[in-house]
Amino acid sequence: MSDGGGFVTLDDGTRWEVYLPDRPATDGWSADDVVLVRRRSAPVGEFDHLLVNGAARDSASVRFAGRAAPKRAEDGKP
Repeated sequence: MSDGGGFVTLDDGTRWEVYLPDRPATDGWSADDVVLVRRRSAPVGEFDHLLVNGAARDSASVRFAGRAAPKRAEDGKP
């Protein structure tokens, strides 16, 4: 789910860049956590969304960073 706290990739394939001060929190998130995406009412620069992790009782400001490459099946087919 998390890439050293700098990026979070969700199950739907969306990839989010995490605002630098929030990276220590997201670094501890696990792939099993339920994370909601919300639009921030007051953006922090370009970080206009918020990821809310209910299990960790934590949130992080993020900006959309694209989609992750699709996972390939074991037999090499998409």
